[in-house]
Amino acid sequence: MGDDSSLDRSLDFIQLSAGRNFKDRLGKVSEIEAGWAGKLTGIFNIENKSCDVTLDDETITWTVLGNAVHTGGISRSKMKTGDKRLIRLNDVFCVKFKRCLPAKHKSPHEGILLGFAIFLAVRDSKEPNRLRERILTFESSCQPVCDQWVKRIKAVINDFCKRPRQVMIFYQPFAGYGKSQKLYKSVIAPMFHASNIETQVVEDRVTFVPRCHDDNPFMQCLQSLDIAKYDSMVCIGGDSTVLNVVNGLLLRKQADQDIEIVNGFTPKKINIPIGIIPTGKVNSIAYSSQGIADPVTAALHIILGHQQRVDVCSLWSEDKFFRFHFNCSYGFSGAVLSLIHRYKWFGKSKAEAALVKALTHAKYRSYDCEISFIPTKCSASTSTLSCRTGCVICSEVEPDSPTGSINYDNLLAPEDQLALSGTGSTIADLTEKSAWKTVKGSYINVSMFSTPLLCEAAPLGVSKFTHLADGCMDLVLVRDVERKDFIRHLKRHGNYKNQFDFDFVEVHRVKEVRLHPRVSERWHASVSDRTCSELDDRLTTKRPSTAGCGSAESSWPVDAIEEENCDKDDGATGDYDVFDSSNSRTKKRSSLLPLTKTRRARSAPVISSNSRRQSVELHSTETSPWCLDGDMSMMSELEIRVHPQLIVLCGEGIHPQYQPKEAKLSWLPSV
Repeated sequence: MGDDSSLDRSLDFIQLSAGRNFKDRLGKVSEIEAGWAGKLTGIFNIENKSCDVTLDDETITWTVLGNAVHTGGISRSKMKTGDKRLIRLNDVFCVKFKRCLPAKHKSPHEGILLGFAIFLAVRDSKEPNRLRERILTFESSCQPVCDQWVKRIKAVINDFCKRPRQVMIFYQPFAGYGKSQKLYKSVIAPMFHASNIETQVVEDRVTFVPRCHDDNPFMQCLQSLDIAKYDSMVCIGGDSTVLNVVNGLLLRKQADQDIEIVNGFTPKKINIPIGIIPTGKVNSIAYSSQGIADPVTAALHIILGHQQRVDVCSLWSEDKFFRFHFNCSYGFSGAVLSLIHRYKWFGKSKAEAALVKALTHAKYRSYDCEISFIPTKCSASTSTLSCRTGCVICSEVEPDSPTGSINYDNLLAPEDQLALSGTGSTIADLTEKSAWKTVKGSYINVSMFSTPLLCEAAPLGVSKFTHLADGCMDLVLVRDVERKDFIRHLKRHGNYKNQFDFDFVEVHRVKEVRLHPRVSERWHASVSDRTCSELDDRLTTKRPSTAGCGSAESSWPVDAIEEENCDKDDGATGDYDVFDSSNSRTKKRSSLLPLTKTRRARSAPVISSNSRRQSVELHSTETSPWCLDGDMSMMSELEIRVHPQLIVLCGEGIHPQYQPKEAKLSWLPSV
């Protein structure tokens, strides 16, 4: 095609068959050959329509001139003569030559040139949060013209500074019922390769094995990784994969800045974008930040460099740092999570089965707890503005603050302490002016949200008015009510009604929360305000003296007592029986011998098996596990503190025109 004589013969053939002088029209691109750096113009065939195309540094526009020369295909284009179309170059992520390759040709650089193709991301007309890939072909047989246009388009899209060129991928191949591996190799990896993105992959092939968070290979890799070499970190998996990467990056940032992680510290922000490609069973983090849990949409957000700041919460237990999370729940949510393992054979419906089980009369219950929080000026009970792309509330946060947080002094709500002290269950501190408020009572569920927590069962969000980057979290308290009323509250998560519009639901916009579970008076009738940690102190293991192994003052953990040996007391002498397997007879040993493991168990204070079972049942039913972004934790009390705009996620938030279909939730019991 580079031969001038062959090009002239091709143009003459087109001129005779079409009756138009295309050679003169293609001559308009002579300005390109002269090196003009302004707009480029040319004549191309787009969807079998002849179009006058103009390229600048931001857009590609074209005007339809008429029907093109048909080559046997049928034109399905809806464009009419005189119509104008436009695409933005910030939506284009790839441009390639289009050639017709005969069967014997194997190289993509061989064959007949047909033009060049532009790969761009477009929004779905029915689902505005969904991005799909579109290929637009500009047909032309002139090699110099196509070379100049492809070179110019590549130069423009390569100048977008936020687009990554080298990424680290943290990949969980077993996520999403084993579909993650196939999806990555067939869809995600080709998209990154077409966009000229270099990738390095770290896999976590250990699954279905309980382990400590510090043993996760992603967190271990991030402790020694040269993060400066990469433009973005990409997570391919579910919420657990995202949390491991987020915690690894935040802990690495604090270590690099020599910041000691103690209670009350202000963490440093991380500026490297974190891309989330949702392929797991639970993808609420990606759903909340992108408006949809679609892997192709997530990959396009990463490729195009879409970024947004997101709040993160730090969790503390007994003044010790535990982990970074986005959403936390105590009560009914933890009870559901503890029942899921029983219904693994339900497959994808195991969460619904566990929730229905938790709503039965035998399992449905409330939990006594004491909740302290610092409110902000914003009132979540009166605010009905959801967080959308370009949110005004999130834009008011001070992103460049030295402390990495908003000015909370202006957000604290003025409170009448005398008025608070006599209303409901709120207890106000009248001795000194304090920003903390405390409530005590029985609650079905207590939740803290820093994201709206979108999912299939709640397409608008479990907390639909929570914002992604306003520096606050929503505290939702559901008081003890009848089962039918709580089911009505749950069903509103699937529709457009306000699930908080009930008398038994309280919503507070806060910046810090402390939750202390309160056990029943049956545990200790004398002191009713002790916490669960004080109960653990009463059961602390103490080594008894050899002279008084059976004394009532000895204190031993209940779990160390063997149930089959609890009904027998060997007296104050300390003698105990040992079974000799060699001659199958029982021998007496002196109490002066060293205490062995068996002797320690036998020398513990005698507690009946019935009393032991009742104590364990009280402890297991009167407290609830924590649900931390889908992970279960058995800690008794937690302190949750929100940190504004701590990380950067790839995405644009939820589109303003997002109007999902209502979730029927037909599996919930009828009321």
